[in-house]
Amino acid sequence: MVLALLFFMPKPTIERIMHEGTMTWVVTYAGMRRFHQQEWQARWQYHYCLDVYQSDIASSKEAI
Repeated sequence: MVLALLFFMPKPTIERIMHEGTMTWVVTYAGMRRFHQQEWQARWQYHYCLDVYQSDIASSKEAI
């Protein structure tokens, strides 16, 4: 069951958009979107989510 969930979980993304009149960083992961005003916060969260995503993929491949 875990393998099926990981297979459909998209890779985290980071982008900069105009949100409520200001340029804002958006990190999207596991169906959630987090908004950040500061670039370092967005990059930290993105890299953290990416590390978790990659470790989950690696552990699911070992389980096969």
